[in-house]
Amino acid sequence: MNVICLLSDTFRRDHLEFYNEHKNELNLPNLKKFAERSTIFENAYIGSYPCMPARQDLWTGCLNFLRRGWSPLEYKEQDLINRLKDYGHTSMLVTDHYHLWQAGAGNYHYSFDGMEFIRGQENDNWITDSDLDIVWPASKEKLNRNWEKYARNTAYFTKEEDYFTPKVFQKSMDWLEKNQSLQDFFLMIDLFDPHEPFDPPAPYNRMFNPDYNGEEVVWPSYGSADRYSEQELHHIHALYKGQLTLIDKWFGKMEEKLEQLGRMEDTIIVMTSDHGFLFGEHNWIGKHSQTLYNHITHTPLVIYHPKADPGRVESLVQMIDLHPTILDALNVPLPGDIHGESLLPAVFDKEVLKRDSVIFGVFGDAVYITDGEWVYVKRPEKSGPLYWYTDSHFQVWDFGQNIDIQETKNRFETFKNGRFKVDTLHQTTLKDGNARSMAATMERYKMKSREDLNFKQIPDELYHIASDYEQKINVVEEYPEVAQDLKQKLKRNLLTYEAPKEQLERLGLEKQ
Repeated sequence: MNVICLLSDTFRRDHLEFYNEHKNELNLPNLKKFAERSTIFENAYIGSYPCMPARQDLWTGCLNFLRRGWSPLEYKEQDLINRLKDYGHTSMLVTDHYHLWQAGAGNYHYSFDGMEFIRGQENDNWITDSDLDIVWPASKEKLNRNWEKYARNTAYFTKEEDYFTPKVFQKSMDWLEKNQSLQDFFLMIDLFDPHEPFDPPAPYNRMFNPDYNGEEVVWPSYGSADRYSEQELHHIHALYKGQLTLIDKWFGKMEEKLEQLGRMEDTIIVMTSDHGFLFGEHNWIGKHSQTLYNHITHTPLVIYHPKADPGRVESLVQMIDLHPTILDALNVPLPGDIHGESLLPAVFDKEVLKRDSVIFGVFGDAVYITDGEWVYVKRPEKSGPLYWYTDSHFQVWDFGQNIDIQETKNRFETFKNGRFKVDTLHQTTLKDGNARSMAATMERYKMKSREDLNFKQIPDELYHIASDYEQKINVVEEYPEVAQDLKQKLKRNLLTYEAPKEQLERLGLEKQ
């Protein structure tokens, strides 16, 4: 059996018709057809947030946000690709996800037998052509500050096939064509789209808002949504839907190729995403909102197995479960030192995994728990202690491929016993999961003194997502017994995953 894993960044599950949380005008026929012959997981959630922490969960099979944030793989840890290699399986990576080789992550691609990188996404340090005429499609304050870099990277795109989604799928199809005799392979397709910039080619850029004639906010900067007009927010969302439609088209092309090659009979296909995005909900545009709501945390997961009947599974599952699922599918013994569980029994028998809850979050911030009916948000009750655990990586990075040498030195000075201390006096400093020094935090958030960083406790939150999927009503005061039960389950999960003891202390759970 072969395995193809499609990890599509920032793909909101409620835009897939077969999940049906919200009806919309989006029609994705190829993904719908795929789902109709697959197992649809109703309760898939993020684990470690955001992009690269999620991939660390997949590569390692362990929840990583309790020990570190956005970071490379630890060199002493066995990852998914090496485990496959130990049993003679050929692996291939096709991706435009530049974080995989960027400073701050950088080593996720090392062990694959083959790699195909499509350059130029988002902040990728690629083209420097200084004579290009850079046009800002909207006011600078409305766009991400790195627009010029992306504009240079894409300046020579003239047709649909030049764009990232077509390139990634075409390279994947080329590889399948040239490896028809290969058996028991693993193909990882790490697709950056529909992650912003929301820049689909024509006709997808006008497919869902054809009469719009305002500013083209194709790469909105994260923050309060009321900075944009209702028309601009609608158009940003329309551009995103255009990208999803483009993905659906090229996913369909890949399925056609697999059919032509006879590979649908001996290939498992996994389709999932790392997180979602807010398009004005809760007055927020982007990720990194103060609360990580369902639109960010409740993810799609669909698994096609040629020998399994289609259906739906209600089990609570996470990215960590894909690691043992892929190993299991390729007859590799499952290691005992991971957190995830194979989903193949659920795919075949639609069995419910024996989990009453799952936890998720971003390093250094709140920890979330859900039982599928409720979501409880446990906020830190004090600023620390908090430590970043590592045996091999100490650098501080910024988007691009840039290492901050002085920051790295400052970090390393506190390194002791396999960890270094993290300053987190303000609960908005770690939304990307990257730990910075106090000086860097103050500069980043334009704070004049340490007093501006005094710890400000944010109340816990509780949502009954079974009746309030949009999470509009915080009912933590009305249901203290539910909050207490989930708090106890949260502590149990932390102990099960051997979370550092200071995590329980900072969350006020050590005496629960």
